[in-house]
Amino acid sequence: MKRLQVIVFVLLFLFTGINVKAQTGILYAAADSQFIKHTHFFKFLFGKNYRQTWATPVAVPQFSCDYKNHHFKPVKTGGGLQTVSLHLTSENGDEWVLRSVQKNPANWVSPFWRRTFVKDIVQDQVSGSFPYGALVVPVIADALQIDHNNPELVIVNNDSALGKYRDEFAGRLCFLEERNPKGKTISTEKLLKLKDSLPDIKIDSITYLKCRLMDIVIGDWDRHADQYRWYITKQNDTVLYKPIPNDRDQVFFSVGGLIPKTILRLGFMRYLEGFNEGVKNINGFMQRGYSLDKKILGNITREEWMKTTDEVVSKLTDQVLHNAYAKLPAEIRISNTYLLKKMVVRRMQLKNVSQQYFQTISQ
Repeated sequence: MKRLQVIVFVLLFLFTGINVKAQTGILYAAADSQFIKHTHFFKFLFGKNYRQTWATPVAVPQFSCDYKNHHFKPVKTGGGLQTVSLHLTSENGDEWVLRSVQKNPANWVSPFWRRTFVKDIVQDQVSGSFPYGALVVPVIADALQIDHNNPELVIVNNDSALGKYRDEFAGRLCFLEERNPKGKTISTEKLLKLKDSLPDIKIDSITYLKCRLMDIVIGDWDRHADQYRWYITKQNDTVLYKPIPNDRDQVFFSVGGLIPKTILRLGFMRYLEGFNEGVKNINGFMQRGYSLDKKILGNITREEWMKTTDEVVSKLTDQVLHNAYAKLPAEIRISNTYLLKKMVVRRMQLKNVSQQYFQTISQ
């Protein structure tokens, strides 16, 4: 009988990718296996990227609406141009969200091109994003005293409590995170309007600068205004708004292949230079966030800027970066150790590139 059980276990593991651990609620699931189907020539043209990482099964807990002493109720769907999300409320009214790991960038493509091969090429370039990059952020943010969400990787059960969202989300690999870990927040757009109308309002520009320096270390280029929420604190008699960066979909972004690299050499989309050992063009890399940076960081003195940079460099020790890397799924860490090395190198070069970016912002 025991031999039969062992045989069944092995067959289930090999042919379904599911680790039979019903008592602990752990399953094995891959983020997206479609990116490894292409030929070597296709990969030469469009890059090796993180195709194997997307297709590697990782151990994840199962999520149901009753999960870890919480009782969640689904509210509505949401998401940006790539990510599908399900908004939830917990038993005490806190807002949570399930954000899909799998991406669908079809909305980037005009309706005409969606009927052509262009849609497939755009979809394939999702393979340049590292699916689990958001998991390294909390450790780094804590070291810099930056507020943050705490994403947990889960797979959604086929739970009847999901109601009308059941078909869309059952079986999805998602990040579960509290939407407002510091309570009530406002958008960047609303913050800037308040600042224009109320002179006593201040923005914590030093913490925001730390956020942007962290972006350089982890290679997150996609930091436009919608990627932040802001919460209010008091500093003496001044109202101070502090940032909470979120939507960490482009941490460790990689670009490869003849065609994407040719496009970059021609000067297009310079922010997509990729997660290299060092930043090639800091103004290009920071381009997506430049407009907001100019509004928030424009009044920081050189002394304040470089003092903050020195603080970031000193606090992001090798041990901190190692601890952050250790938050990635074990199955992924084995084949991606070079990511840790690149973070270390980018931190070592941070003072130089930060000084270059100060020159741009202060003009």
